[in-house]
Amino acid sequence: MQAVLTSRYGDETQLELGELASPAIGLKEILIEVKAAGLNPVDWKVLRGDARLFSGWTRPPRILGADFAGLVKQVGPKVPNYQPGDKVFGMVPAFKGGAFAQQIIVTANNIAPMPTHLDFSEAAAMPLVALTAHQFMFQKAQLQPGRHVLINGCTGGLGHIAVQLAKASGATVTGVCSGKNAALAKQLGCDEVIDYRQHDPLTLNGQYDLIFDTASTMRFRTARKRLSPKGAFATALPSLQNLFVAPLLNGLRAQKEHGLWVAPNDKALAHIADSSQTHHIRPHIEQTYPITDIARAIGHSKSGKVRGKLVLTFPAAD
Repeated sequence: MQAVLTSRYGDETQLELGELASPAIGLKEILIEVKAAGLNPVDWKVLRGDARLFSGWTRPPRILGADFAGLVKQVGPKVPNYQPGDKVFGMVPAFKGGAFAQQIIVTANNIAPMPTHLDFSEAAAMPLVALTAHQFMFQKAQLQPGRHVLINGCTGGLGHIAVQLAKASGATVTGVCSGKNAALAKQLGCDEVIDYRQHDPLTLNGQYDLIFDTASTMRFRTARKRLSPKGAFATALPSLQNLFVAPLLNGLRAQKEHGLWVAPNDKALAHIADSSQTHHIRPHIEQTYPITDIARAIGHSKSGKVRGKLVLTFPAAD
């Protein structure tokens, strides 16, 4: 099989397209033929060495990538509910990687049946960002219909899915983006759009039950003045403060700060798939690249100007 390989930390010039033997599955494992993989900023940040504590001090994962969609090719004898030919989507931890290859071995916890209204490229763009949004809005903040949500970076990869999931739950959504992306924000479902180049959303009048900083430009200490008395805040940038200190402090205060550490979760992903089908949620894909253009795709992602997601596609495996 073909795979994007790396042996050292650095930039996209460290990547090469190589050949590996097809992996063998265990009793509880599933072999997926990858049709498409989502590209996330965390992928090139892992490559750059930003997460050595989790990805390894001396070298990155042999194969990068978290999001994928494809066909079940083989199923271990102790795997229920899946059979060859099933269309699935899912994710593996970005710090371990493996999705930038024609085949990947996973367990049932990594995947869910693919939403029927999405193609492989669209499905591959969903898992990591949808699970991240789901973790904050529904598992931690327990978003209810009628609540008001502020989503900073509402047209980015994470933000544009968060908008759609929040609207599907019955929430009112105010989105923050540049003025040139306001039309897309409205199309995604934002009830109000704030142009951050014209206004700082945290200095405007208004109160929110949830503030979701998908652009990683806000801090809880400044955002909390715009939160309702029992509101919740999360930023997409994990830190020692929001992952370890904030949970302790949350027991002493009404307003909550949450850190996000997304992990594979088949039940949450299945719920997302059902909601996606019911409410016609679909990712906005700015551009699709063949896997041979991985370096150009990473350069595009590094620009910080991507609307929605970038996706990598693969030829059929031999």
